[in-house]
Amino acid sequence: MNKQFYSHLIDVTVIQIELSNLDLEPHEHRELITLVHTTIHHGVIEKILSELNENDKKTFLTNLSHDHHDNIWAHLHDVVENIEEKIKITSSAILEELQRDLNEVKNSV
Repeated sequence: MNKQFYSHLIDVTVIQIELSNLDLEPHEHRELITLVHTTIHHGVIEKILSELNENDKKTFLTNLSHDHHDNIWAHLHDVVENIEEKIKITSSAILEELQRDLNEVKNSV
């Protein structure tokens, strides 16, 4: 998975370990890890966009499309209070939900 501008804030190790403990084919494992990263990415982007006005959304999306991580952070820090904490909370909620889903799968086997 590509390194995202928020990657340093999120640790998916627990989910990766849980997936490794399941009896999965290698391609299934890779697909699920990709799904985890994609789910987190969509959640983080949705959270950020919900914090921005229309002009700030355009600036953010332009920086995102060009992979300008430093510009993304500079912009977000200027216009959103506690953005890193908000990203952590959002990603943590997503990871908790994924963990519950994995537990359900393990308990149903």
